[in-house]
Amino acid sequence: MDKPLNKTFSMLGALLKRDWLKLVFWIVGVLAFAASGVGKFELIMQTDSQRETMFNVFQGPAMTALFGPMTVAQGKDFTAAAAYGTTMPLITAITFAVVAIIYVINRTRKEEEDGIAEVFRSFQVGKLANTTALVIELFVLQVLITGVLATSIQLQNIPGMTSFSENLLFASAIGVQSLLWGLFALAFAQIFSDSGSAKGATFGLLGLLYLVRMGTDTQNVNWGYWNPLSWSYLTSPYVKNHWLPLFLALGLSLVLLALAYFLEIRRDVNAGYIPEVNGKAHASKSLLSFT
Repeated sequence: MDKPLNKTFSMLGALLKRDWLKLVFWIVGVLAFAASGVGKFELIMQTDSQRETMFNVFQGPAMTALFGPMTVAQGKDFTAAAAYGTTMPLITAITFAVVAIIYVINRTRKEEEDGIAEVFRSFQVGKLANTTALVIELFVLQVLITGVLATSIQLQNIPGMTSFSENLLFASAIGVQSLLWGLFALAFAQIFSDSGSAKGATFGLLGLLYLVRMGTDTQNVNWGYWNPLSWSYLTSPYVKNHWLPLFLALGLSLVLLALAYFLEIRRDVNAGYIPEVNGKAHASKSLLSFT
């Protein structure tokens, strides 16, 4: 078909009709995981001694490797807002990056394996229609999650977290990372010919970048700007409030989308650029029984 985007919005409607309950749980999950923790930090960090204790805990190399670098230099400045902005962005971003990866690959490469994509093509659906519909859905969902999460934090009226722009920065870091990793998954879904390999490659990259940042965060935080996963916490919400990492993530997302389009338009349904590896036709002699 010479119209690759033909019936994109029909596909979008079908996606929303099929997955609306999953999307609702996605939003509720973000709120339950991220927004619900705000008050807990306030409860355990009410005095200077409590803040100093928590500061000493989280500035250690082990905690830095797990959650990211400390955003303040002194314990007296380690408020509930600073603690939340230090510990929550990375772990929340990873959690919902995993959700995005699974969802995107299940709605692209997995549907090709199941023959669903071929059925859609028989109705004169454009070659890029399903992909575009999925990207629109994912983008709108992350915008919605960002707004709902920022508003939820704002309504809790925690000292140090009453600025909507700072709450929006924190929520945007989560939403943009989810979008970014969804598009990583989309690109890998074009490269590999089966959903298992596509998921494995995407999760492998996510794990590799996490391990790399464990080293760079304890050596030189600025090296994290070369790591897409580090952009989640280099925004330093509630302390330094850097917006640059968000724009870097959005820029890389556009590059990945263009790459996914380029790869998909040039391949056939069920095909990939790295074929599935077949196993041996016969078992090795060591696995044979004596009978």
